[in-house]
Amino acid sequence: MTQARTDWIYLDDEIERERLAQAMREIRQQMRQAAELRSGPQLESAYEAQFAGWSIAALLSHLNASDTLGRWQLQAALVGIRPQWDEGKLHRLNRWQQRFFQRTPLEKTFARIDAHCPQLCEFIHRLPLKKLSTPVWLVATQEWSTVERAAQTFFLHHWQEHLAQISAPSAAAQPIPPKSTESED
Repeated sequence: MTQARTDWIYLDDEIERERLAQAMREIRQQMRQAAELRSGPQLESAYEAQFAGWSIAALLSHLNASDTLGRWQLQAALVGIRPQWDEGKLHRLNRWQQRFFQRTPLEKTFARIDAHCPQLCEFIHRLPLKKLSTPVWLVATQEWSTVERAAQTFFLHHWQEHLAQISAPSAAAQPIPPKSTESED
């Protein structure tokens, strides 16, 4: 994250966990709508480099892959594995994803996102209350966070950043490289 967040959700009860899960579902739906709008009715421009060399297809696949990597990082932290990756690994992974996912079929990516979101929401609901303050290394900012905040950084804030990126009226004219989740190293 490049700026301080003030919109943290405290995950100490089921109502707040569902609030985060609902926000996760909504941001994915908003991203889908923005991607479809930006790509046109036949999704023809979904595979064109529009955002510092990233296609919409690559960006959505990157987000879905980042969700998996973020969940793995949180699961590792919960059992005491907390590697401190350097930012260079993050940048290498992002460059690889940019090329690898460039022409990923958008409909398949939408289906994967739709299937993955309920799993992430269930994961949020099952986080152990006693372990919410467990340390997690955030690669993108090179700092420690907590499981509670890292889950929001990975599964919500990362999506919000990219939604703002592709929704901006001048997004294609002034591309911004994707900000990756911390777990992608």
